[in-house]
Amino acid sequence: MAKTYMNRGQIYQMLGEYEKAQADFDRSKKVLFMPMDAEENFKRGELYSQKGAYTRAVEEYNNILMWDPDNLNALNDRGNAYSNSQEYDEAIKDFDRIITLRPDFVLAYHNRGIAYSWSGKKKKALEDFEEACQRGFRPSCDSAELVRSEMKERKAVSK
Repeated sequence: MAKTYMNRGQIYQMLGEYEKAQADFDRSKKVLFMPMDAEENFKRGELYSQKGAYTRAVEEYNNILMWDPDNLNALNDRGNAYSNSQEYDEAIKDFDRIITLRPDFVLAYHNRGIAYSWSGKKKKALEDFEEACQRGFRPSCDSAELVRSEMKERKAVSK
């Protein structure tokens, strides 16, 4: 099926119908990506993240999200890869999306808190850590305490 779209896309390209060609090329890409590949993409994404190759990890999660845009685990893992590569705004967007889709996904609050904290937005980080802590995610309680301490130190130094 993917080859059919590619062939037709090439014909459209030769005829100068570039929008149709692009649409068929995009369709062929989606057909090539089968849902059963998602597990492989997750494994590769995790491996790339562990190796510090965050751009490659993001690519793997993008492959999953192209097929399944609301995949909470792919959004979460891509958000973490973005955080680790200091792309905090992108990370926060992914965690926001998770929270919109499923407000009870506690880890998204914690991970968004990390992205806020690392980007220097301590107040927002504290809010997220407290939210996750209240929902029973114990590591967020510790993170909230750490951010509170950092905020107190910063306040003391600025006086």
